Amino acid sequence: MIRALHLKVVEQACATLAIDTAARHGLLQRWGRVQRLEDLKVGGYQRLVDHFILQGFRTRHRPILSADTRDLIGKAYSDRGLSKFVLDTDLRRQGVADIRDLDGQCLLDLMALMEVRGIDIERFKAERRTIKPGQLKTLGMARKVTEISDFSYYRLIQRYSGVNSASDLDDRGYELSILCLEGMGFSTPGLDTTDPGLAGRPGFASPRQVALVQTLWAEWAGNTDAAALNAWLERYYRVSALRFLSAANASKAITALKAMKSRATEPSKVTA
Repeated sequence: MIRALHLKVVEQACATLAIDTAARHGLLQRWGRVQRLEDLKVGGYQRLVDHFILQGFRTRHRPILSADTRDLIGKAYSDRGLSKFVLDTDLRRQGVADIRDLDGQCLLDLMALMEVRGIDIERFKAERRTIKPGQLKTLGMARKVTEISDFSYYRLIQRYSGVNSASDLDDRGYELSILCLEGMGFSTPGLDTTDPGLAGRPGFASPRQVALVQTLWAEWAGNTDAAALNAWLERYYRVSALRFLSAANASKAITALKAMKSRATEPSKVTA
């Protein structure tokens, strides 16, 4: 379950966006995959708050840009010999008092200034980039299904990711982009564990293992986003999709997901 602070963020978002009780219940079901606010898990909370972000809500507890991107900005200035004062001044030129308030469009404007200061922008973009081929394919499918215009699509990835091309996306930017497209009618494809083709494959995960990985992922993440699961598998097990996971790595993934789920449900420790 999530902490009291997270519940407060959801309440703040509903108040800011003037979401009534009935509408909130529907959003909890769709994005949080729960009936009651107090039953939210980490993944469902993140998806729900990200939905609020796409509607205009802002919170430093769930910034638009990832922590890695924010750290890379500081590193880029430091490597160039520029002080934190210079970085803070440049942020304020974008109307930003705290780097956690930076959105994608402000980042693009900041990058233009960074380039003027002599910072290697191509290196910065490369260090941010984490998107996988499978994720790019999913984005392409989403564009086709939703029939989003090129103008709207590029504005989407600029505003919420700070990139001009999907090939430069990081994981956070991909998450927000896909969530927005899901709100427009796209449904991320999953893997049918009843497919007879999954059985009798020597060395590969069995249907039972595949189903258990999917179940544990959904319980931990609070959603059944196959693209997110595949991205996690590619990062840690070097396979582009659950279908290609070996039996040995499936066992490892199941153990890892059980541990992740256990940590997510542990009560927070209070220190003096």
